[in-house]
Amino acid sequence: VEPRYIQWSAGGQVRQFSIGAMGCGPADQIEELSPDVINLHWVSGGFVSIGDIARLRRPVVWTLHDMWAFTGGCHYAYDCERYHENCGDCPQLGSGRENDLSRKTYLKKQRLWDGKPLQVITPSRWLGECAAASSLFGQHPREVIPYGLDLDIFRPSPRTQARERFGIDPALPILCYGAVASLSDPRKGYDLLLEALRGARNELQEMSAEVLIFGTPEIKVETDPETGLRCHHVGHLSKQEDIALAYGCADVFVAPSRADNLPNTVLESIACGTPVAAFSIGGIPDMVQAGKNGYLAEPFSTEQLGRGIVSLLADAGSEQRREQISKAAATKYPEALQAQRYADLYEKLVGG
Repeated sequence: VEPRYIQWSAGGQVRQFSIGAMGCGPADQIEELSPDVINLHWVSGGFVSIGDIARLRRPVVWTLHDMWAFTGGCHYAYDCERYHENCGDCPQLGSGRENDLSRKTYLKKQRLWDGKPLQVITPSRWLGECAAASSLFGQHPREVIPYGLDLDIFRPSPRTQARERFGIDPALPILCYGAVASLSDPRKGYDLLLEALRGARNELQEMSAEVLIFGTPEIKVETDPETGLRCHHVGHLSKQEDIALAYGCADVFVAPSRADNLPNTVLESIACGTPVAAFSIGGIPDMVQAGKNGYLAEPFSTEQLGRGIVSLLADAGSEQRREQISKAAATKYPEALQAQRYADLYEKLVGG
């Protein structure tokens, strides 16, 4: 069984770590299809092994969605830069040994992938810079192609319609937060959001602000004892239309992530015309421009993040302002533009 999660001893937080030792062995099946190009995406967790990737005999484009491809097993290195060389003494494993599992996994990738041509795609500039800094991927050509969205779904919606869907007062200032495992994944920073809201508690209560949270395991409405704010937990939203309405409810979306590539929640919120308050980390500065469509706080100043949330709520935009934010996103993130960039790259790789 491919281990997916390993306990990090520092702080007792669970971080994702994949060794890539096992996979479903798709190389032979792919060869039977005789494709012109193979495009890898997120292939960890026992889907495709390090050895499977080495056996691919066609031009390979690898779209990175996190850092795993060029580390010794972690999906986000946070402030560790050991992947620049060859990993080892991994802080996420708490090993304290140079020749630990991360070093062995890194060297295995190096040995099996040596000389293998790869075209690397990163959705954010930040992830491209990380790949360039690694001894594993630094020599491969790289291109930044942001994600694309279905802009027929992710667009401004009438506020009354959106709030009626979730039973929220149309007159109140609303901040929204959501992610997969939104309350339990430490990388998504829910604890940092709570700290920011506690610091801005007086201002938020004076405004009668409320919170909408999606990605939670249950649906409930409660007053959070730590912030004193009324919170609408709307559960897991499986339909894109419902997710778009959640952004449409809000005056500000908050993305308090500790590490992230190009989070779809930020893209989707902006496309829906809702400004974003976030830490200036990862690929978020590619999307959020302070004073135009959001607020960027220094990592990880919850005081600044709280101020940003309050200022965006106090300056909640008109429907016209939401349309302006959305239109700016529509020029950068339509699905058709993403598809065309990939098509151009594929044609270049196979000689037209």
